[in-house]
Amino acid sequence: PLAVVTDLQMPDMDGMQLVKAVHRQYPKVPVILVTAYGSEDVAVEALLVGAVDYVPKSRLALDLAESVESVLALAVSVRTRLATEKALCMKRLRISPAVLNSLA
Repeated sequence: PLAVVTDLQMPDMDGMQLVKAVHRQYPKVPVILVTAYGSEDVAVEALLVGAVDYVPKSRLALDLAESVESVLALAVSVRTRLATEKALCMKRLRISPAVLNSLA
């Protein structure tokens, strides 16, 4: 995925656990945490464990779309830059995509 939006309160796993899991398994996938039960402490903890943004539900209608747009724009920009750097490196080293794919 390009990004993940999750609530803090969920039935089987809390959002903080999901933020940690996504950050650990997919470090390039940004996570936005939303909650109705938040505080500055929750926001700080979310950012420390890997969330890129925190949106209180009281501000969801005002802030979520802007947050998602910003996060997606950054994610696409980073992925585009990495793909360009990879292509330039492959060209410089004269490695064909078929050879690179065979190594994966």
